[in-house]
Amino acid sequence: GDESCTGWLETRRAVAGLLPHAGDIPQPLLEALLTQPNPPNIRLAGYRLLAVVDPWLRLITDLRLVDDPDPRLRAAARADLTAWLHWEAATVYRCPRPDQAVALDHLVEHARPILGDHCCTLLRFHASLTTTRSTL
Repeated sequence: GDESCTGWLETRRAVAGLLPHAGDIPQPLLEALLTQPNPPNIRLAGYRLLAVVDPWLRLITDLRLVDDPDPRLRAAARADLTAWLHWEAATVYRCPRPDQAVALDHLVEHARPILGDHCCTLLRFHASLTTTRSTL
């Protein structure tokens, strides 16, 4: 009803105000917004804020959500991965931090059955990961 619509609207306004400052918000707090007990509008807020902090955090967040039970988050993550590969991947000139590379390595392989070999090979290439799953 009206309460859920108001909640979505309030969350949307809060995210719009926070987007320019998302990098100042502690990452664990943003990641906590994505957890399952939170309502969909809060989870979507966490997703939107994490996606603007850093290109590699954006990719990690997308990959974590490719098989999410929430169809809206799952679709948003998959669409963002596609957009990132087509339009932005070639413009990321720095490699992921070592901890991000480890996370990406695991998440790309977890997503392989969903995204397919071609997409995962491209993700690994752009993230400067080895072409096959590392044994770290």
